[in-house]
Amino acid sequence: MRVADAFETYLSTLEITRGEHARAQARWRDVCTVLCEAFEVEDTFLIGSYARRTISRPLRDVDILYVLTAGAGQVERYRTAHPREVLAAFCSELQLRYPRCELDIARRAVAVVFGSGHDPMCFDIVPAFMRGEGGFEIPDLHLGYWVAADPVLHAQLAAEKDQECDGRWKPFIRMIKSWNRYVGEPVRPPFLIEVMGLDLVCGACGAYPTEMGEFFATAASRVTEDWPDPAGLAPDVNDVVMPEERAVAAGALRKAHEAATRAQRLEDEGLESEAISAWRDLLGPFFPAG
Repeated sequence: MRVADAFETYLSTLEITRGEHARAQARWRDVCTVLCEAFEVEDTFLIGSYARRTISRPLRDVDILYVLTAGAGQVERYRTAHPREVLAAFCSELQLRYPRCELDIARRAVAVVFGSGHDPMCFDIVPAFMRGEGGFEIPDLHLGYWVAADPVLHAQLAAEKDQECDGRWKPFIRMIKSWNRYVGEPVRPPFLIEVMGLDLVCGACGAYPTEMGEFFATAASRVTEDWPDPAGLAPDVNDVVMPEERAVAAGALRKAHEAATRAQRLEDEGLESEAISAWRDLLGPFFPAG
């Protein structure tokens, strides 16, 4: 097997399976029924990396936006109150419906974990109101107030970047995210990888091994920076990531660049099998063996 073939196999392995899609869609419909019975909901749709198709197997996280109507007293009860009020209300309703599931109130969502052991699937349920200027307002427990956000624009920017890169940007981001998960997610939040990818990957993507090595090198030098919300509305994507944590991420990216450079050197020397093994050591067991 050639290195190029190994990367194509790797990409196919990272694709979400039909079974995972089916489970996610079924859970979404079920959660939608619960919340639409308890609240006046104007709209609901998938957001996040699953919706943008930048997520890799195994499917662990699904984000859903629930847009509440401005009527039925919901603005007075939730929008003008502290974010904890709407998150607690969502959590209470979900707890009643799913008493055996693990629930947690996160920064901007209620997380519900379905399943256990090796096959859990976490749904982040994000309450929202429409924003007159475009986009949405969502609760932010860390900041203590509602913030503007536009996940629809995030999806549009990702689609445009993928088109600019001849359909190779999203697969590339899936590979980097898979590496990040394999090494314990030093780069966080994972969305930061997409945000950096919008800026650092330019034009048509080259060969994946070369592109990956270049990304690791550049990202290592820039992951410590503040990275604004691509929509220009929400706080910085890495606003709660402390300097010491950013330094850890930079170290992991530098180490990955060194490993990628070694793998590329082995390929240049004609040692395809050894190169594939080196890439597998770097990217984890989803990458094929040499």
